[in-house]
Amino acid sequence: MKQKNPIRIFWEKTQQGTVRILRVFGMLPLVSIPEQIDGMPVTEIGAYCFARTRRLPEVYEQTELCDSEGASACEGERESGENVTEHKRLAELAGSYVTEVSLPKSVEKIGNLAFYNCTALKRLELGDKITTIGSDVFMNCRSFHLLTMRCEVTEKSCLRFVLSQVTSDLLVTFEKNGNKSAAVFYPEYQEILDEVAPAHTFHRNIEGEGFRARQCFKEDIVDLAQYDLIFPKACVEENARTLREMACARLCYPAGLTKEARGHYRDYLSAHEKEIIASLVGEKDIDQIKMLCESHFVGVQALEEGIKVASKMEWATGVAALLHLKQDRFGDKRQERYSFDEF
Repeated sequence: MKQKNPIRIFWEKTQQGTVRILRVFGMLPLVSIPEQIDGMPVTEIGAYCFARTRRLPEVYEQTELCDSEGASACEGERESGENVTEHKRLAELAGSYVTEVSLPKSVEKIGNLAFYNCTALKRLELGDKITTIGSDVFMNCRSFHLLTMRCEVTEKSCLRFVLSQVTSDLLVTFEKNGNKSAAVFYPEYQEILDEVAPAHTFHRNIEGEGFRARQCFKEDIVDLAQYDLIFPKACVEENARTLREMACARLCYPAGLTKEARGHYRDYLSAHEKEIIASLVGEKDIDQIKMLCESHFVGVQALEEGIKVASKMEWATGVAALLHLKQDRFGDKRQERYSFDEF
């Protein structure tokens, strides 16, 4: 994520001589926090940082940047916490306004309730140095479904702690130096406490393979082999969209994928390729369809079904893209014409 808009950051200096971010203002609902402010590394995201709250210390610093790598415009300027809402040019990136946040690799700690009630937060990028995540960091983040870890899937990270606080669907991608090397989809799960009368004790009932998937770690490293063992059982209990996401993520980025596990995922795609392509067309996800085609996971009939669906949707861009994929993948040199009325 690249931030090309002016941002204003409220921050304070820690006892270790580093920066703790307290609040961020910007013109757009997305932000990329810089690695350094005033020559000091940014190591902490303060409690309630992106939440709608006035919980700020009486004195703090503020720095305005032209972008994530820009120079400071007002370094060292001090403000009273009472003026937190008086900066009218930029919007407060908090609550339902913020949609995407990228934290620098220098961050080591995320404070309690840092993203509390960020109901519109969709995407988050984290580095590999985070060792501490506070309580209820992602409470009520109902739209949070995309997480990028800037590390290899074989490296230790804070992912296990993030997943312990997010029970909804979460697609996690692993990127290092701009190269995506792995992707893992963690399905939603529900935890229900049923009261057992007359003893008034509670029985813990967990529904969904998402809980089991979140346990697949060894010393804070994703255990891909253990994760892949979940899929056969998930095929019995999970819905079609969840199975599609799990299979596509592992097949398109097959880090550590064994021959046996690959066979399970491929068998599912082969048996449901028409439905899968139709659903991806319905979501206008051409990128995913392109990846499946390039990896030879879908056949010509599935693409033809996708073309029909796109035509019925009157999605001309999608029809053109699917026709191009069909010709490239299967060498169909015939001139084909489709009209929206034909289907």
